[in-house]
Amino acid sequence: MPSKVILDYGEILSLIKICKFYNLSLSVVCDNLKTRGRVESISEYTFSMILENQIPPNTKSLDISFEFNKEPYHFRGEVVKTSSKEVVLLVPSQIEIWTPRRHDRTFCYGKVFCALNIIRNLSDSELSKMSSLPTSLTPIYRELRKESPTVPLIIKMVKDELTKLGDKSDLLIHKQGENLPLPVVVISRYKKPLLLEDTQNYESYFKKYLGDEIIPFGKFMEDLKWDDDKIKAEVQKFISYFAQHNIRSIVFVPVFLFESIAGHIWVGTLLNKVSKILTPRDVFYIKSMADIISEALVKFKLFSLGSGEEYPLPVYDISLGGMKFEVEQYLAKFLDVETKLKLYIKLNDGKTITTFGKVIRLEEEDGKLFAAVEFYDMGKAEEIILSDWLERNKEVD
Repeated sequence: MPSKVILDYGEILSLIKICKFYNLSLSVVCDNLKTRGRVESISEYTFSMILENQIPPNTKSLDISFEFNKEPYHFRGEVVKTSSKEVVLLVPSQIEIWTPRRHDRTFCYGKVFCALNIIRNLSDSELSKMSSLPTSLTPIYRELRKESPTVPLIIKMVKDELTKLGDKSDLLIHKQGENLPLPVVVISRYKKPLLLEDTQNYESYFKKYLGDEIIPFGKFMEDLKWDDDKIKAEVQKFISYFAQHNIRSIVFVPVFLFESIAGHIWVGTLLNKVSKILTPRDVFYIKSMADIISEALVKFKLFSLGSGEEYPLPVYDISLGGMKFEVEQYLAKFLDVETKLKLYIKLNDGKTITTFGKVIRLEEEDGKLFAAVEFYDMGKAEEIILSDWLERNKEVD
């Protein structure tokens, strides 16, 4: 919490000069992305920083914090210009000095709810993954790089790309309670892609692939320990089925939402055309597209929670210094101690607070998962709102 606000322009400029003189590493938060930077040059009204990672070109402001003589400082810098990893900012009108304090917690279960965004390091985000993608998928990945990508648009772009691989294809998101075809049940069981290179060749149903990253169509029959006669009869049914449906070669690839199968992609070539046999190389290319869909679904589910429209996570207790809130199972997989969060908190009087927090503890109580976070960089207005609410609810134990 701020113990002092520096408003004197000379003092503010002196602090920025100190950052340059001592070559201090400053924490820089851009929306939900975090990087670090150092002051490069200073003029009368602006200063420039060199960041470790490039920020989006349309960035309006940055939340910047640093420590000097064991005192933490924070300010919001208005961006004047960005160029590669260099950013020019206006000298701020104020800098806050923060000192750690301990606060009594107020029980608030059922009264306070929150949503969150995870602040990811830019070096771990999509900006650093672009070079590893096939060039043909770059336009799809550009859409994915957005903080809140348009999932239907990405699905359409992927479907268009799939048409280049086979004569028939589709991308399907599963519905609750939907009856799935057997190949989809198989990839859901093994959580790996399934490849049937030649639907009319018996051996193709049991072909093993290097590294066990791709499963053959008949693996489930072997794992169920069917006898040879039953396996042969079942394979013959599939040979007839695919012949009737004019399918020569087919691939099924799972689409994940966290650890669960949310949908699948399938691509097939036809018997009555001079079509290629699908290969493991095609499978891994299709898997690249499935991974893009998976990440889009994750971002929609997780990184777009803090829209201000819904506050799904109940807060167990809260203070001026931090809070403990209940987390869903899928969210717990993305949280760890030191994970930084952008928090959106809604109080039962209708007021809302937006601030930042750092996970300091993850715990399980009575079968429920909780995360304890320590607030940082809370603005003065938000502090007043929360302080007033705590004062009115301090009788709740």
